[in-house]
Amino acid sequence: MEHLLECQIVKDAFSQVLVDHCKPMKKYAKMAWVGMVFLGVIMVLLILLWTIKASHEHCYHVSDGSVEPHCEVPNSLKSRAAKEIEI
Repeated sequence: MEHLLECQIVKDAFSQVLVDHCKPMKKYAKMAWVGMVFLGVIMVLLILLWTIKASHEHCYHVSDGSVEPHCEVPNSLKSRAAKEIEI
């Protein structure tokens, strides 16, 4: 009866659960958390690299389907090339 008044049975049961089951669970939860943080960091780095690569390709490799050069040729060169073609 004295054990029931002090709830010693319940306290013993909870302490046994905490010692036997919660410590390993904390360890595995921490391992899972570290794994998720690692994956999150890797994903952020991959997204940054993908964005930088896409920006680089957009700036330097513009493909609009034409075969003309993207740089502007001076008018004097164009007129000279046109005269040579006519001859």
